[in-house]
Amino acid sequence: MSAIAKQKKKRSVASIIINIIIILLVIVIAVCAYKLLSYYIGNAKEEKAFDQVRMPTVAEETTITDADIVAHYKDLLAQNADFVGWITMPGTQIDYPVMQTISDPEFYLKRDFSKEDSSKGTPFMSERSTAIPQSLSMLIFGHHWKDGSMFQNLDKFKEPDYFDTHKTIIFDTVEYRAEFEVIGAVVTDWTGDNDSFKVYSFDNNGDEAYYNDYLAQVKSRSIIQSDFEPTYPQKLIALSTCEYSRKNGRIVVIGAEVNHHEWET
Repeated sequence: MSAIAKQKKKRSVASIIINIIIILLVIVIAVCAYKLLSYYIGNAKEEKAFDQVRMPTVAEETTITDADIVAHYKDLLAQNADFVGWITMPGTQIDYPVMQTISDPEFYLKRDFSKEDSSKGTPFMSERSTAIPQSLSMLIFGHHWKDGSMFQNLDKFKEPDYFDTHKTIIFDTVEYRAEFEVIGAVVTDWTGDNDSFKVYSFDNNGDEAYYNDYLAQVKSRSIIQSDFEPTYPQKLIALSTCEYSRKNGRIVVIGAEVNHHEWET
């Protein structure tokens, strides 16, 4: 084989390799684009499902009465008996129904309000808490999604100024609206192995001494500083989501009740 023929053969082989690489890159890009598109379409679809169970939007001049709110929540309860309340944090994207299944506590971890499979799941209350009657402390879990949905906004309490403008948590049931003021945000791990204080283990049967010790532990570990000091038996709420600075990380935002309104119907 002549030198020219060998050179042409080398160029041909190189061309084939380059074409294969280009094809593989195109395939990788196409797969990534498909997954990214599916991710955003899936998110939009799941958020739309939540829109269907949210309180309908009304004109600013329209007054929403207690009876309107109760009727809406009773309708949700009729649709799904696992519905126990609605959680909102003004100024955040947290605006979701809260579910509870005592016998299978994590049932809604990957299910939507209609019990269909869902990557986002639905916020759910710990089996150790009760909404009606309202337990001394209520613990609610929600996923951390990078698009800002579900309980992702809790992670923003690590930002110095976020707490100053996001101090309110509202929890509704068919019987009442409870408003809480944020008093602490604790970064911990789910297992509690690296910390003798387990923020998840609040004992709703604890006495005043236990209550005060729990709040002292929260205050000493909180990444935010609040001047508000609840007194026993002031109700508490804790919202929890994943936190990625550590293995099994969680961030838990704790609030104390400052207003309780029984619906007037």
